[in-house]
Amino acid sequence: MLIKLRNKLGLNRFTFVSIIVLFAGIGTAFLLITRAATSNATFEAEDTAKSGIATCADASASKGNYIRFGTTTCGGGSTGYYNPGPYSFDQCLSRTGAKMLVTGDVQTYRNNTPGDDSTIDARSFNSTAFPSVNTYPLNLGKSTSIPNRVCVVGGAVAGTQPESYTWQEVKNTDGTGIRLAANRRGAGTTWSIIDGFRSHNVEDGIRPAGTESLTPPDGDGFFVRNAYETYTRDDCIENDYFAAGTVYDSLFDGCYQGFSEQDNAGSLYDNSPADPSEQFFIDHVAIRLQIMPGPNANPSGTGHAQFFKKWSSPASNKVVVRDSVFYSEGVPLEDANFPFPAGSQLTNVTLVYGPGASKWNTSKWGDPTKIPGLTVVYDKAVWDAARTKWLTRHGCATTPGIKATSNTCTKLFNPDGF
Repeated sequence: MLIKLRNKLGLNRFTFVSIIVLFAGIGTAFLLITRAATSNATFEAEDTAKSGIATCADASASKGNYIRFGTTTCGGGSTGYYNPGPYSFDQCLSRTGAKMLVTGDVQTYRNNTPGDDSTIDARSFNSTAFPSVNTYPLNLGKSTSIPNRVCVVGGAVAGTQPESYTWQEVKNTDGTGIRLAANRRGAGTTWSIIDGFRSHNVEDGIRPAGTESLTPPDGDGFFVRNAYETYTRDDCIENDYFAAGTVYDSLFDGCYQGFSEQDNAGSLYDNSPADPSEQFFIDHVAIRLQIMPGPNANPSGTGHAQFFKKWSSPASNKVVVRDSVFYSEGVPLEDANFPFPAGSQLTNVTLVYGPGASKWNTSKWGDPTKIPGLTVVYDKAVWDAARTKWLTRHGCATTPGIKATSNTCTKLFNPDGF
């Protein structure tokens, strides 16, 4: 049949064979393209099912919608915008399930049993209860019966203690701006979200928690996003239940130390090594260690500690950081994990070291030019730019007042893209 076709077309053998090969190649390419398109469509369908969004275009338009965690689908990552967490701000407020409204008329709000799949709307909650009225102004979940899939939206706490207090004077009161005990093991999908929390002049800013004295500890799956803290007198985030979780698109503009993982349960958690896959994930975060009065290591002077407190327990999570800026105003007075805990994975991370290159302790902290994924600079303008960018994207005043109110940032829950 092919010979008759060649003779009819009047082609020699070489030309005819070349045409056959060409068409075969085109057909193969078309088949591969069709299969690739099918695979891509399937992948996007999976994303849609997991995220609750309609299309990639819809996600791009609304910015705050969730795109599958850990991917850069729909232009996420460094060049786009996506909120890690199973629910966006809008989805937290519109989903079915119990909803509790916390208004500004309440100085403290405690709910031991918010229940699974509940949303606490604290956008109008502005408390000055810390520390004289209550050292836990926003306290959710009892440590022996914790809920799953809880959203906390908003909330603002401003401490009234003198800002001249030493670290120990503040530590004597203990407490935190918000505490959320959630994500119990063995109860289906576990996650919790703290979205748009604001604090100023409290001991610890945010405390995720799990079930009290449970080993190995639970509480895994917390998401903190759009958080804004200033003048936090101890930990930006105290994660002493060793919960795996994510801190995303947040500004910690002045903390004594950054993130804590230490065993306060008498070595109970130290004897329960973390799953090697568990991570403390920091993404698009700007954090400043601020020089404060009466630090623990120098009570009569000033100073600050380090970005990662303790972080030496077998239960500690692997630290993974990307697209973030860290600023150390002074020489850290406690530096066992400075700049990052051993084994940390860094991608596009900048460390602004205020004291200058001459004060970098190479013998203890390593050669700053040879830490993978990290760029160390000594120009404060780099921090200023990162801070201003975050405030502008979130619609905040670039010189915010002391009072912590969610309303001072007009785009706190739905910021502009990166």
